[in-house]
Amino acid sequence: MSRRRVVITGLGIISPVGNTIAEAWVSILAGRSGIARISRFDASRLPCQIAGEVKDFNPEQWIEKRDIKKMDLFIQYAVASAVQAMKQSGLQINDDNADSVGVLVDDMIDTAGTVTEAAKVVVNAGAIEVIACATHAILSDPACERLNHCHVQELITTNTVPLRPKALAELRHLKVLSVAELIAEAGWSGSSTRDIAARAGGADHHGQHDRDDDGQNTTTQDSSSSVFPR
Repeated sequence: MSRRRVVITGLGIISPVGNTIAEAWVSILAGRSGIARISRFDASRLPCQIAGEVKDFNPEQWIEKRDIKKMDLFIQYAVASAVQAMKQSGLQINDDNADSVGVLVDDMIDTAGTVTEAAKVVVNAGAIEVIACATHAILSDPACERLNHCHVQELITTNTVPLRPKALAELRHLKVLSVAELIAEAGWSGSSTRDIAARAGGADHHGQHDRDDDGQNTTTQDSSSSVFPR
């Protein structure tokens, strides 16, 4: 049975432990926590006064100054991490490929109203296939019906929250990625802080760890990045 593969050629991050992949990975390997006393508002009356806040974030590094005021802070985080991923992948959008490049982003799917409407819009604009990705899939009752009768060919999510048994049983095109496995793979591939930091920072040679169809681990070296080949 053949397996469809997606190659991740660029990564980006804005997080409490770092605002680039290299910064965040070095912090994780060093055991530095991003949790600290809440500083953005007075939390003295709250039972919990700690949180993971993003620190030293400068949106002007990633976003045109005139556009910053149009975006809420969480949108700025998303744009900044996306710009990092595009730069690392080498993706260049031009007149020849602009109509073939698109982004559909959601961090959580609850009733699936927004994501199904977004899929309809891009299909009406000429998209041939829509694959939706969300970090957290709550998938309340209306979501299954909507997703089974919309333009989304596949929904990819993670197990960051327990998926409802109804969703697992009824959704026809649901793919769940294990966060634990992804973290383990990242740790396995990093033999040292220096190596990971170099790769994350966009070194010329990228190590790619994969598994063969028979389950065996393989490691390859590639001097160039191709963007999301199918």
